[in-house]
Amino acid sequence: MRVRRLSAILGASLILGGCFMLYLIMDLTFLPQEIHSESHNKWAQLEDRLNQLEDDLRRHHDTVGQLKHSIKDMVGEGLRQESLSPNRTTSSPRMDLLSCGLQVSTPPHTDVQVGHQHLLLIINEEIFQLWVIVFLQLLELYKQLKFDNLDGGAWKQGWNIEYSQHSWNPHKKLKVFVVPHSHNDPGWIKTYEDYYHSQTRNILNNMIKKLREDDRRKFIWAETSYLALWWDEISQEEKAQAKQLFGNGNMEVLCYLSGRLLANGQLEVVMGGWVMNDEANTDYYSILTQMIEGHQWLQNNMDYTPRSSWSIDPFGESPSMAFLVKRMGLENLVIQRVHYSVKKMLARSKNLEFLWRQTWDGSGSTDLLTHMMPFYSYDVPHTCGPDPKVCCQFDFRRLPGYGMACPWRTPPQVITEHNVAHRAEMLLDQYRKKAQLYRTNVVLAPLGDDFRYDQASEWDAQFNNYQRIFDYLNTNPTLNVEAQFGTLSDFFTAVREEVSPEQFPTLSGDFFTYADRDDHYWSGYYTSRPFYKRLDRVLMGYLRWVWDLAGYSQGHYYNLVGSRSAEIVFGLAWSSRPSFASWLLAPETGLTKLLSDARRSLSLFQHHDGVTGTARDYVVEDYAKKLHDAIRGSQHIIQQSVYALLTRNKFTHTFSAFDILKRVASSQDLPDSEFTYFDLDDVRKHHYSIPEKTVLAFGPDMEAHTVVLFNSLTWQRKELVTVRVSTAYVKVPYPQYIISPTWQCKELVTVTNSDGDLVPSQTSPVFLRSGSVADSHYDIMFIGEVPPLGLATYRIHAVHPGDKHMGSSTFASLKILNMLGDIPKIEGFQNIEVIPDGKEFSISSDQISAVFTAQGLLKAVTLKSSGTTFPVHVDLARYSARPGKERSGAYLFLPDGQAVMLTLDRPLVMVVEGPLLAQVRVLLPEVQHYITLYNTPGVDSLGLEVNNIVDITDHNNYEFIMRISTNIQNNEDFFTDLNNMQVGELVMKTPTNNQNNKNLFTDLNMQMICQHAVLVFQMIRRKHFTKLPLQANYYPLPGAVFIEDDETRLTILTAQPLGVAALKPGQVEVGPGLERCMPADTN
Repeated sequence: MRVRRLSAILGASLILGGCFMLYLIMDLTFLPQEIHSESHNKWAQLEDRLNQLEDDLRRHHDTVGQLKHSIKDMVGEGLRQESLSPNRTTSSPRMDLLSCGLQVSTPPHTDVQVGHQHLLLIINEEIFQLWVIVFLQLLELYKQLKFDNLDGGAWKQGWNIEYSQHSWNPHKKLKVFVVPHSHNDPGWIKTYEDYYHSQTRNILNNMIKKLREDDRRKFIWAETSYLALWWDEISQEEKAQAKQLFGNGNMEVLCYLSGRLLANGQLEVVMGGWVMNDEANTDYYSILTQMIEGHQWLQNNMDYTPRSSWSIDPFGESPSMAFLVKRMGLENLVIQRVHYSVKKMLARSKNLEFLWRQTWDGSGSTDLLTHMMPFYSYDVPHTCGPDPKVCCQFDFRRLPGYGMACPWRTPPQVITEHNVAHRAEMLLDQYRKKAQLYRTNVVLAPLGDDFRYDQASEWDAQFNNYQRIFDYLNTNPTLNVEAQFGTLSDFFTAVREEVSPEQFPTLSGDFFTYADRDDHYWSGYYTSRPFYKRLDRVLMGYLRWVWDLAGYSQGHYYNLVGSRSAEIVFGLAWSSRPSFASWLLAPETGLTKLLSDARRSLSLFQHHDGVTGTARDYVVEDYAKKLHDAIRGSQHIIQQSVYALLTRNKFTHTFSAFDILKRVASSQDLPDSEFTYFDLDDVRKHHYSIPEKTVLAFGPDMEAHTVVLFNSLTWQRKELVTVRVSTAYVKVPYPQYIISPTWQCKELVTVTNSDGDLVPSQTSPVFLRSGSVADSHYDIMFIGEVPPLGLATYRIHAVHPGDKHMGSSTFASLKILNMLGDIPKIEGFQNIEVIPDGKEFSISSDQISAVFTAQGLLKAVTLKSSGTTFPVHVDLARYSARPGKERSGAYLFLPDGQAVMLTLDRPLVMVVEGPLLAQVRVLLPEVQHYITLYNTPGVDSLGLEVNNIVDITDHNNYEFIMRISTNIQNNEDFFTDLNNMQVGELVMKTPTNNQNNKNLFTDLNMQMICQHAVLVFQMIRRKHFTKLPLQANYYPLPGAVFIEDDETRLTILTAQPLGVAALKPGQVEVGPGLERCMPADTN
């Protein structure tokens, strides 16, 4: 009714206005000129009436605009409510619109598959294009995609794009932003430093020189780690000039640095992280670490904050990254490596630009405006438009004589006044075709590739030739185009000026597993070089989640068992010792530098050719050496900080910087920052060495050792502690000292115990990798208890075999299956049972009982609380690479068929059982497989711990996997975590009241119970698709995976990133290759 009323008012106003104007014209025509000149008042009245009519028309226009927005809001809200469930199909809004009395037409090309409706709204014969947006969910999209990989012609993975010349006019021009860039990998074919010295330094030096030559030139840069190397080489005078320019924005002063260029918008730092991190294998803490390192460096040295993120080379994209950069204040994101079929579908529906939203977000607070590149790669042949043969002709680094050529054998031409018209219009045709894939008339055309612009000649060739093209395009109004160099922020600013972000579709989900062509799925790198993936997590643990630390002090060994980091314990020492803080932070001690170096080494390895394991062998070795040095540095920080905490009352003087210099020189009143007070219980002799435990040696001169346990979590912990000793006969009293949970306290709290009050312990033999038992080495185990953010000390004493205190320590029983020969003799272990012919057996704790086959593989699990038994079969298997030129490698997983089970021909099986721990070890030629069951009051007793030490160096094209089979009816659905990221708030929950979880095998990934607190982690639903090849059904496994039905859930937690698949209902397969031996290199 409101529309009809407005229409009537407008029509009547137009009729009355027209009649009035006709009357005036006729009246003035018949009046004498002198009478007309005397009628000034009439003209004033006419002007007033015309102004009133214009105001009426303007109000009418505003009313119609409000009506349009109201309709879009009404329809959008209705569809948004429908789309809150990612699995729900959105119904058509046609009836709601018709009920408003509006004429609506729905074009036949409506794409219901992705929940998108393109509507034409007709009001008073004026056509308005409405994009009604709903929720796009990638899992639902995968269900509907055919993945048919048809040949699209020039755009092989797309189609022949057509457009109308009338799509643009002087009021609606095509805006093209050519964005020069250079992608610099901090390690890949060369090491980080080798790349810098051979190429990157030249790029950065040329960048400043060449951009200063013309203010119209632009450039973007991503990797802050290279900026830091460059910055360290330039002079103090140049740094001072740059800081002055950053501070006052003086455009007149010329300098050799980037201050002026950043200030006037010629140079933009995008993303700003230390590296462009991988998004599949990385932990969110490591992502944050490398982003903080980069952003802090930019702030401290350039007073610069990035606005847009640039993720063009990671092999798949995670929503965790979008979430984090959004929270960091970045406004825009560009991504590239997405499955070609997904790109094609989003391009057809013009949804390549979207608001990326977290799956759990119902309010839109996590929305991040994201631009997806549509074509095969980020190099020049695949960025100007759909035809790489044409685009390659506009990569002027490939001019004859420049050392590069176009694979399509049509080289670029230097742009002159004679060919500029033809060449410019050829390029414009590509820009126009690319614009058909997006909703706006703003085109992003990146101009660069790996390590481009390292020669001054390329800067001249690219910028000069493109500028001639721009000049021609911009001075020919019939072409209706504005082309220029731009930064990423220039592009997104133009996009936002044309279309508000709310008008873009909303998308949730992730973009794994990536395929760039055919069946080349990049799932191999999920597991490539797993040893170094584990080393990455170990360093992250020292910087954040340190579990096992040990040392000695003046003849006394210390074992620090905690759950946080060098950063945390350093912070505790600094905060709790104000008098000591100045020493800890002093540059002379080197502790802060060690911490910074460790953070930067961890950050560097997050590069998408670092933690992925896809760099060359010697580059991976260089990464590993950096990680190893960082681990040793972190250990030094920890032992120094713990010494500060344990000796907090020894130093009471607050030292000035002068005092520190003087006292360090004279070694007075201060700890020795170079002295090792503790040796941590994680010995890694080399960057390629498997860690070893420190052996606490006892003898006549060393009858006791002190063990220190550290807990950096905010709740009390009771967990099993294992210490390796040189004698089987020891006793463990209750802790002597505890630093209270409030670490600001000034005094140690003494725990008084009656004589003989000992901690129950278990003594177990130590097995060597060969399967034999170590002489004079034993593992002593006891339950350690540490308050929140606290330290506790235990004293381990050696005793004689007949000592009365030995009653508190229990020797574990030992069974050896499938062994022929004499019974081994192990001091202290009297009851050793040898079973020549293996048979089924079981181990148990107070909560769980596990049954094993005669070959030592898990068969079933019983939860004692309910008495329910679950079949849980563990199998070991392998994949082989398919033959031919295209084979599995560091990136790709291309198996030759289904996995083949390993032959287990009477393997040696060792079973250790005691009151605190039971363990089954299976010794195979390629792998040591062992499962541990803890019997403690802590969370470590809620599941089974599985370890595989794999050695397949004698094999080629061999990928080892572990498969777990159950009777869980999960309908081919399973869930994996996203970058180990925790989201949501800590909530309180009483486990005994959770009836739905009573039959859970373990639930550690979705909730970590401590004092009834539940920590929720970001998980994403996966599905096995039979229409896709096996390798496409492997997904990243950063930390957790589970399958479930209405009654049962099986959860697997990993110590390092791996790959995972659920190829059959009830089955989980961890690989591809818990270890991989792939001679082919697919990079």
